[in-house]
Amino acid sequence: MVEVSIALLLLFLAVPAEPAKVVVWLTASPLVVAFLGLGAVLSIAAKESMERAMHGTQSTNPVAPMQVSLVRAALALVVIACGLSLRWYGFPLGLSAFVVKYGGSLLWATMVFFLVGALLPGLTRTQVAAIAAAIAVLVELSRLVHAPWLDAFRLTTAGALLLGRIFSLWNIVAYFAGIILGAWLDRVVGTRKVG
Repeated sequence: MVEVSIALLLLFLAVPAEPAKVVVWLTASPLVVAFLGLGAVLSIAAKESMERAMHGTQSTNPVAPMQVSLVRAALALVVIACGLSLRWYGFPLGLSAFVVKYGGSLLWATMVFFLVGALLPGLTRTQVAAIAAAIAVLVELSRLVHAPWLDAFRLTTAGALLLGRIFSLWNIVAYFAGIILGAWLDRVVGTRKVG
C-alpha cells in the first residue's frame, strides 16, 4: 500500500512543463493510477488470504450475516449523506471543483461497495470490492452510450447522481480509491472478523 501512495505522489508531481506533453500525461496518468488502484485491491486480497491461512478458514468470532448487512447499510447511508452534503455545500464552503467532483465520485464508489456488501453479506471484502469495481467501471463506460431516454435520465438530479453525465478516466481512479476506502472502513468497523 505504501508503494501505491508513493507512486501516486510521484505521478502527480511529474506533470510535464511542455504543453504538448501535458496531453500525453493526462491520457496516460489515469490508466497508470487505475492500474495502481487495482494493485491495491489485489494486495488487500492477498492479505485476507494470508490471514485465512494463518488463522484457519473458520472464524472464531463470526458476525451474523444480518448484522453485517445492517452495519454496511448504515455505513452506506452515512456515505450517501456525506456525498449529498459535499455536492450541495461543497462550493458554498469554498471547496475546489476538483474536490467536489472527484470527492463525490470517491464517495459514490464507497456507497456502491457498502450496498453490494449489504446485499451479499456472505462474500469476502475482496469479492465485494471486485463486484463494486465492476459496477463502477460499467456505470462509467455507460456514459459513452447515448440513447435519447438515457440522456434524458442523466439530465435529472437522480440520473446525475446515479449515473453521471460525462465519461472520465479520472472517475475510474476515484472509484478505485473509494472502493479501497470502503474496504478499509469495513475492516475498521469489523464486519468480517477473522481469528
